[in-house]
Amino acid sequence: SRVSLGLFNWANCIDNCLSYSVGAFTSGWRLLNVNELWNIVRQDNSQLLDYAPFNLTSTSLWTSTHRDEKQVYKFGSADLNPLVASVSLSDELNAFPIRNFIVTGTTLT
Repeated sequence: SRVSLGLFNWANCIDNCLSYSVGAFTSGWRLLNVNELWNIVRQDNSQLLDYAPFNLTSTSLWTSTHRDEKQVYKFGSADLNPLVASVSLSDELNAFPIRNFIVTGTTLT
């Protein structure tokens, strides 16, 4: 299943990521930063984020990393080449919530 919440301006994106919930995991969700996003992008110029477990076909995703008080960095692609660019906080891009988990044996918390 796809994780992206849909299109939002930056403020709504933050709010929607913070209120995201999956099963028993009802708190601790947030918007990923540009470094976290860059770490999960396939660098071979194919299926940038469209692979398990992410399955994201979007080419424009918000990050929580600010450039300044009016712009934030987004992840995107041009001809399947990954790139990071700054965009206005009022633009509408896809939200991608993440959560830090603690693994104890086979249990996630």
